[in-house]
Amino acid sequence: MNPDVVLWVVFGALLAAALWVARPRPPAWDPARFHQAVLATLLGGEVEAAGGGVPEWKDRLAARLPAGPPAPGGDGTGDPDDLGADYDPVARLGAGCTWDAVAEGAPAVAEAVHRRLDDVRLVWFGPAPTTLPGVRTHHQERVDLAALALPDLAASTRYVLATQAHGAALLAALRDAPGVRDRTRALLFVGATFDPDAPPSQDAFDTELDRTTPWFVLRTEDTPEARLADPPLPETQRRSVQVHDLGRVRPDALGERALATSLAVLVAAAG
Repeated sequence: MNPDVVLWVVFGALLAAALWVARPRPPAWDPARFHQAVLATLLGGEVEAAGGGVPEWKDRLAARLPAGPPAPGGDGTGDPDDLGADYDPVARLGAGCTWDAVAEGAPAVAEAVHRRLDDVRLVWFGPAPTTLPGVRTHHQERVDLAALALPDLAASTRYVLATQAHGAALLAALRDAPGVRDRTRALLFVGATFDPDAPPSQDAFDTELDRTTPWFVLRTEDTPEARLADPPLPETQRRSVQVHDLGRVRPDALGERALATSLAVLVAAAG
């Protein structure tokens, strides 16, 4: 066979393989769906520990499960194992962190969250509507990213930046703080509002490393200001951030232990 023909055949095979590897694929898991499953499991564990049954569990789910993302079984009472291996908390957190362990509040789950977030600092800007167990937490009254000189920081320390009162201000400040973006593991907005006339873009929130930073949005309203759209991909196709709408909860649910724990598990699993 002509050597030139052989080279073209090899080139075509390599090109086809590269295109196959680089083809767009759906994400292996949906963090919002995972959060629903974790919260539903925690609520079921609380009901069972109190001596309740499925009717009481359904009542708790109807009152406390965020509206929007899909839940196991549709109403939250389905078996989370049916979600498949991509949602297995053992794979996401570590050995011993089964769905049963989540429901029982087993020490293995809390230990895994603490271990995975040991070098993470959660910073609340303004009032903190919830406290995430197992996460070292700091508070600042206003958004000032230049003042993030927190104690015991190491070069490896990463931030989870969170707010309820300063959604738009936090995005504006982070857009102008590339050094902070490089150290940010996730954003958490709980009942926050944004400026619909100033939507974020992928390029404005890029990082030194090619990675995607999750932005978790837990809403307490359905207004346009409470929603944050996922920024479209630029021509480069580089995704710097991804918005995950965790759904809408009643404001009086924000202080519940199960919700705080489920958020901590989500942040740990998304790392």
